[in-house]
Amino acid sequence: MKIPITRDGVRAATKLKKEGVQVTMTGLYAAHQALTAAAVGAEYAAPYLGRMDDNQRSGVESISQMLSIANSTEAPLRILVASIRRLVLR
Repeated sequence: MKIPITRDGVRAATKLKKEGVQVTMTGLYAAHQALTAAAVGAEYAAPYLGRMDDNQRSGVESISQMLSIANSTEAPLRILVASIRRLVLR
């Protein structure tokens, strides 16, 4: 189930996880939100790359930080990038 990473969304996700529902936290814009998604036990976190770039944030850098957080926890969190508007090759 897709749940926005708001205060109410985190509460709802916590309850859904206790019921065994798989959760995707959506609307992430900052790396610390990936830590919140991991703490909830979400299977996926969906940051909006295009929207981060629209707001003069380095979307690729923020997502890289989110990946580091996801990889450093024992949570099953995976990063599912949304709102991709251009291809970035490095």
